[in-house]
Amino acid sequence: RLAVEPGVGPLTADHRSAAARYATLLVRGPDADHPERHRPMLEQARLAMEAAERRLSEHSARVQAERLTPQVALAEVMSAVPRRAALVAFASYRRFGAGSDPAGSPSYLAYVLRAGQHDVAVVPLGAATHLDSTIARWSDEAAQGVARHMPGRSEASYRVAGSALRRALWDPLLPHLRNVDRVFVVPDGAINLVSFATLPLDDGRYLLEKG
Repeated sequence: RLAVEPGVGPLTADHRSAAARYATLLVRGPDADHPERHRPMLEQARLAMEAAERRLSEHSARVQAERLTPQVALAEVMSAVPRRAALVAFASYRRFGAGSDPAGSPSYLAYVLRAGQHDVAVVPLGAATHLDSTIARWSDEAAQGVARHMPGRSEASYRVAGSALRRALWDPLLPHLRNVDRVFVVPDGAINLVSFATLPLDDGRYLLEKG
């Protein structure tokens, strides 16, 4: 059973707004008249998105603590995953850096837990800047492609953007999803915007059609 946490609505709206602004700046790219302004604006938008995400996470943790809800152990999660199913939890994090980047680069990874297995696979997905921009291009084609392209070209353009996203986000997980019928996805960061079922496959179908 899911309970609505008090006060979570405005924080969720702030996070969605900050994520949308970051994605918009990624898609729009530098202004032709003032290209030097783009990188600082993009960095500011990314920091605002991460701050909104932290506030939402901290609020949720505080509410749960106030309710004295016991933490769910990994063993309980493992036992709850149905047969021939897998749980994929994405996470955004800062990879430890060095030299000119001591704070670390924003990155993504995925945890994959399969029914009947006691080990959790950790799959690095690379830099957040690359994956977020790939998500933004896919999202833009999904939302605006029909209006932008000539008749008959919108799906082809969508498939190009969607295939790039599938290769970056989904294909690295496939070695850990053999003989799996269902995947439960827990997104994070800009991955919250992704509709996995609509990602195109190389054989002309979509992920939803493959099952």
